[in-house]
Amino acid sequence: MGDYFLFSDKAACINLGGFANVAFPQDLSKGGFDITVCNHLLNRLAQMKGLLFDEDGRLASEGKVCDELLIELRQLEFYKTPPPKSLGYEWFDERFLPVWNKFSQGLSVEDQLRTAVQHVAETIAHELNTVRGEVLFTGGGAFNSFLMKTMAELMPQNTIAVANKNLIAFKEAMLFAFLGLLKWNGEVNVFSVITGASEDHSAGTIVLPSGQS
Repeated sequence: MGDYFLFSDKAACINLGGFANVAFPQDLSKGGFDITVCNHLLNRLAQMKGLLFDEDGRLASEGKVCDELLIELRQLEFYKTPPPKSLGYEWFDERFLPVWNKFSQGLSVEDQLRTAVQHVAETIAHELNTVRGEVLFTGGGAFNSFLMKTMAELMPQNTIAVANKNLIAFKEAMLFAFLGLLKWNGEVNVFSVITGASEDHSAGTIVLPSGQS
């Protein structure tokens, strides 16, 4: 909803958080949905090296892609399911991680990170293969220069735009404030095409401090 109103000049908006999700501000019929795991996996792997995260994707850039692991990950049922759809940590633990653990045996952390970057990038690129125009990237993953470089190589038909640091840091807060404003004005702030609800509606509750109206 926020991307649709506030970033309508973009062909797509990608958020690279724990999971990667997409919105298509110029074509509401495409909806918006979670695409794949992102930082939740990358950070987990970096922590195997005693790091909070792989800064600029440096470790990943030193590794090699494991094609066998990539092929197995592509078969996950979620990727074949049409939107609306969303991901959570349960899916990661119960569906993604067993495949990852089985086929990453014997791989170095660097190779695992390189394969993870490739999987994230190619899964996102696949969702954008019919989109033409500027794609805005936000979320912590946008700071991963190796991930962004890999993404750009897989999406030559698009212009990659990485948001400035302030927008990356505050976009989610800004969007929720915007949703609150729509609710305050009694306007729709949930699109059924995004959530799968039966109709568009205005969600949320306005709670005022005691004594105010």
